[in-house]
Amino acid sequence: MSPNTFHIRETSDDIPADSAFILAAFDASIIHLASIGSGAQWGSTPFSASPERVQHATDTVTASEAYRLNSEAGDKKPLRLFIAEVKVDDDNSSNLDGLRVRTADDGARFLAVAAGSVREGYWPAYVSAQPQLEPVIEQANKEGNPFYLEILISDFRTGAARKGSGGALVKRIREYAVEKGATALYLDCWAGNDGNLSSYYVSQGFVEVGEFLAEKPGRDPWPGKLLRMDIPR
Repeated sequence: MSPNTFHIRETSDDIPADSAFILAAFDASIIHLASIGSGAQWGSTPFSASPERVQHATDTVTASEAYRLNSEAGDKKPLRLFIAEVKVDDDNSSNLDGLRVRTADDGARFLAVAAGSVREGYWPAYVSAQPQLEPVIEQANKEGNPFYLEILISDFRTGAARKGSGGALVKRIREYAVEKGATALYLDCWAGNDGNLSSYYVSQGFVEVGEFLAEKPGRDPWPGKLLRMDIPR
């Protein structure tokens, strides 16, 4: 069990800061993945150096904040992003330079350690394009209202403060999916390095429902797994 106590918040009106945090967390993960033999998961180019990925991070935070403020508007993407934070006190207030620290209205400070986003009525193109996954997707859509966990990233720069943040975000996103009437929660992940990442998600309550190989121009084929978590009705 993680010794950390997490505060899970939604996006704030400081869209640039939240977007920058997500990009920095991905950049830090690239370094970590290379150190454990999983460098092929996202490659070696920092997310912050990719205009496409920078735009995606900004669009995700912007859409989440717009939907949070007015989920009834028909032109808003049904997307929510949650950020896990730990409270900063005298015991963990050193070496915070460059990290995302938010000051609450009461003066309390919180260090962002992880982020996760979930979308409603959405399947990534590289997943929906897989013929072998068509039966899974068709059944999910037939059942009613599948949700998709699109982003789950922790910031390795925050050290031990991030431990357990992924599980805390999965729990909060599942709670949100229940609140919104989801029938199931799906995600995909990289299948390389002996499937270690998939094993992590299985430990969080997901089950593997399919495998695929994503083909992207100019890149090596990307082996992936599709996983599902049932939502009680």
